[in-house]
Amino acid sequence: MDIVAICDIDDHMLTSSKNAIAKSGKKMPQVYTGSPYAWQDLLKKEQLDGVIIATPWEWHKPMIVGSLKQG
Repeated sequence: MDIVAICDIDDHMLTSSKNAIAKSGKKMPQVYTGSPYAWQDLLKKEQLDGVIIATPWEWHKPMIVGSLKQG
């Protein structure tokens, strides 16, 4: 499985994710950050087979609906 993109606005969590990916030896994915809505850019720009949403509960619905709309 390849991770093609990651998105987070929390620098600590983003660094942790990037370190885990680097440690695995996998190619570093495209990173989306800088805005609470950076996930929308990710959905528009990437060809995705699946999406993992690990956010506070209030973001689940808009991210799920956005993911479904992008196919």
